[in-house]
This record gives sequence, C-alpha cells and structure tokens, in this order.
Amino acid sequence: PAIAWLEAYLAATPQAPNAEAIRAEIERLKSVMREKMNTIFQTAIAAAQQLDQIDHDAFLSISMSQAYAGDIDGSITTYKLYSQEETSKVSSRAWSNFSSGLIYADDLERAQEALKNVTEAKDRDDIWKKIYEKMRESGDLEAARNAAQKIHDVEVRGKLLRQVRIAVLTKIVNENIEKGDFDFVPVEELFSLFEYDSWKIGLLLSIAEQQGKFKDADGKSQTISRALNLARQAQKPSERAMLLVNIAQSFSEQGDFSSAKAIAKEALACGEPASGWDDFYKKEQANIKVIDASDAVRAYAVSGNVSEALALIRRVKADAVNILFKNHSLATLVYIQVMSGDLKGAKKTEAIAISIFDNREKDDWETETGWIQVTLADAQLQKGDPAGAFETLKRSRVAHDNFDDVCGKIFDQLMAAGE
Repeated sequence: PAIAWLEAYLAATPQAPNAEAIRAEIERLKSVMREKMNTIFQTAIAAAQQLDQIDHDAFLSISMSQAYAGDIDGSITTYKLYSQEETSKVSSRAWSNFSSGLIYADDLERAQEALKNVTEAKDRDDIWKKIYEKMRESGDLEAARNAAQKIHDVEVRGKLLRQVRIAVLTKIVNENIEKGDFDFVPVEELFSLFEYDSWKIGLLLSIAEQQGKFKDADGKSQTISRALNLARQAQKPSERAMLLVNIAQSFSEQGDFSSAKAIAKEALACGEPASGWDDFYKKEQANIKVIDASDAVRAYAVSGNVSEALALIRRVKADAVNILFKNHSLATLVYIQVMSGDLKGAKKTEAIAISIFDNREKDDWETETGWIQVTLADAQLQKGDPAGAFETLKRSRVAHDNFDDVCGKIFDQLMAAGE
C-alpha cells in the first residue's frame, strides 16, 4: 500500500520538490519487499528439500510463485532442482507465469513486455488467450479480437475469433431490437455461428418480447413460431422438452400464462420425468423417453402445478448426486412463482425448502437454503420490490455466490427510489 500511495503521489505531482526522495523511498521499499519474498521462497525450498521423497508439485508451486513475483532467475533455478528439462523451455514458462501474474493484476502493458521473453509457442498462446479473456470481460471486443489473432494454434484462434464475432453481433442485435429495428441479417449470421439450438431459441424469444413491446404482432407471431419449430425438431425427447420449457417459461414471465401452460404440457408429454439426475442418465442410456428432472420441475411450475413439482423434488433422494438437484429445483420453483406473480406461493415454497433441508445434518453446507433465498430475492428485484428482496436476504443462512451481486442491485434500486 505504501508503494502504491507514493507512486500515486508522484503521478499526480511529478515535479514535486521531494520527488527524488520519494523515488528513492519507493526503491528502498521494493528492495525490502524483494528480500522478504526471497526469504519466504528460500524457506519453502528448504522445507521441500527436507521431504523424504522429491515432491515435484511442491517445487513447481514454489517456482511458479517466484515467477509470478517477477523473480525469473529464482524460478528457473528452483524448477531445475527437480527437472532436467531444457533451460530455454523452463525460462519461457517462467516468463509466461510472470506475464500471467501481470495480467491478473490488470497490468497488460507490462504483461505484453514480458511476453517478448516467452519463446515457446504454447506458452505464448496461453498468454494471448488470457489477454483475450481479460479484454472480453472488459467489453473491449476489438482488443480481444486483436489478441485472438496473435494465437498460433489455428483451432484455438478460430474458436476465439468466433466468440468475438458472436459477441459483436449479439451487441448489434440487442441494440437494434431495443430501438424496434428487427433486421434479421445479423440474426441469421448469429444463427450460423451458434452451436446450440437453445442459444437460437433464447435469441428468438428476446426478439419476440421486443416485437411485443413495439406492437409488432405479426412479427412476434412469426418469431415465436420459428422458436417452437426449432424446439419441436429436436431429436432427443429430453432436449425437446428442455427447449419447450424454455419457451414456456419465457411466456410465463411475460404474463401469457395460457400459452405458457399449453407449451409446458407439451414438454411434459415428451417423456417420463426422471427421479433425479442419476436416474435421468440411466434411463436415457437405456433409450427410455425421459425428461430431465429439473426441466420437469420447471414445466410443472409454469403450468401452475406446484404440488407436482414439489412431489417430484421430494421423491428424489437427497444423496451426494441429487442434493444439488433439490437445491437448484427449489430455487427455480420460487423464481418462476415470483415472476408469474405468486409471491405468496414462493414464500411457502421457501418454507418447505427450509423444512426439507433442516432434516439433514446441520453442518452439511449443501443443506443451506442460501441459493433459494438469493434466487427469490433476485426475482423480487426483477419485479420491482427491493425492500422485499432485502427482507428475503436477511433470512438467508449463508451468503451464496450471488449474494453480493443481489445486495448491490438492491442498493441501486433503493437509491434510485430515494429510500
């Protein structure tokens, strides 16, 4: 922190009278830090050398840590303690690890400088891929495309460039439909790039929703028909059911409950609901017409048959394989209930979920209902009820992965409302 503050001060006032003294202090602090890190690394190496047998993973871990810290020579030396690999290859990997550390720290300029010392094609490809991923995450698609083009591996390069093109076209389509422009030229190109029908149907449903907002009834009808045709063409009953349920759930969330129920029933007619994930795989391998249990729960929920959804969830044994199914399905059920306007029913399902999991060991992290409550809160937010969402989160017994994200959304909505 001290170095960061001093560097920030110099950046703001480079001509300060004490600039030279500050630069000297920064170098002193860096030297002290390097000495401390070297002591830690040497202690770790000594400990690894005391082991009865050479632990390659231990030396590799130390070597990588040294490279991340910028001690390239130390990293190479440590690696060579247990490996006879060519020094040039070890050096390339060390510089690659150093570059990776810089990318993680968002210092892409220095990462690319370090990359000049990476001589192995695979190591260079790994770094350019990480730069690509960082640029995509930041939304800089042009920089991501440039990084992808520097990758030597033709297959990897092609895959990443395809991803960038999908991202660019998705952005164009989303911007167009937000304005009521339903030009299908970029949509058709997107379709040619999509690997899964579920992606195509998801895009069509987004377009149909916007067509509805812009009173384009004929266009919406044609788009929905196309989505339904895609779903019905799926060869595997389980895939057909999943795609139909996706469409049914979209209708339900838009308030078209009659269409949602009809399509959900069509999905349920595709096969027998499985009693959990393990049962699903067994039946599918035996060529039995079966529906994934999670999709069956969604279909029951969308069709308004919550009791059947709960019965299926209860029927599945809460073993190591299916405990996540129970958690996921209960979270999905409360989400669909809230989005269809049944908040009272969703809270009943939450209470049932607590009773189901309370019957298991208290110290079993998988029994916690945090996922269900965070999902319920997120749905309440989407329905414009931040205060209710906050009350739901207060009941959560664990901070699920999305907890902070939902908290942030609640804060934003309450601030926007002046509460």
